[in-house]
Amino acid sequence: MTLSPPPTHHPHLLAYLASLRAAGKASTARTTEGYLRQFSRWLITEGLTADRVTTSDLQRFQAALHAHRTAAGQPLASATIATMTAMLRSAYAWMHQTGLILIDPAAGLSLPKQAHRAGVTAEHLSQQESIALLATLNRPHELRLHLRGALTNGVSRREIAAVLIHCGVYCGAPVAVDSFRIAREVFAELDQPGA
Repeated sequence: MTLSPPPTHHPHLLAYLASLRAAGKASTARTTEGYLRQFSRWLITEGLTADRVTTSDLQRFQAALHAHRTAAGQPLASATIATMTAMLRSAYAWMHQTGLILIDPAAGLSLPKQAHRAGVTAEHLSQQESIALLATLNRPHELRLHLRGALTNGVSRREIAAVLIHCGVYCGAPVAVDSFRIAREVFAELDQPGA
């Protein structure tokens, strides 16, 4: 997306902002106006107007958001894209409910999946790494849960032992001793009939 001078919002978008202000949601209106400005810029570059977009157009806008880079060269956060998508869904639902448009093109838009709140998704951190971190941080309850999950998902007891030995080498014997105690308890629980 290229930046251009702030566009004039389409009358339907202005009416939506006015409705937010009239409902006592001035702060929401200010935030929404910023997102609508970015959306309006995109509409102009695509030769579209807010009242004539299709679901396909809005999906292309979402794709443009995913491809967009910040001034620092970083992609937009999933939360930002989700917020903008939710805002568009609200704006178009309002326009549809008030009769400004006949069909709500945003009704079919799906919110992007958001990354885990810690900013790390499962594909970036293996189960063994999770176990090592929890052992190192002395989080026995969480370690117990992750050990069960790892065993359920195919990590062997031998692989878990290797991770815990590695933790002992780098973090000291107390970490390894406590972690092995918890692992033995989990193994024993899973070896029980009916577990």
